[in-house]
Amino acid sequence: MTVGIIYYSRTGNTRYVVKLLEEKLKEQNRTVKVVEIEAVKKPGFFKAGYAAFRQKRSSDKKTPHLI
Repeated sequence: MTVGIIYYSRTGNTRYVVKLLEEKLKEQNRTVKVVEIEAVKKPGFFKAGYAAFRQKRSSDKKTPHLI
């Protein structure tokens, strides 16, 4: 069975967890496909927090919205 992991990591914490998860899945003889979504323009700390508070989506046109 192939497992797909799609993620975005602003600070690298999520990237670290995805790598751990990938290793664990490979130990179970699973095929793992990892895709990192990269923002074209990263918002600043306060702008990202404000957008999250107002529950707005990113204005990034290249990033597919998965929700």
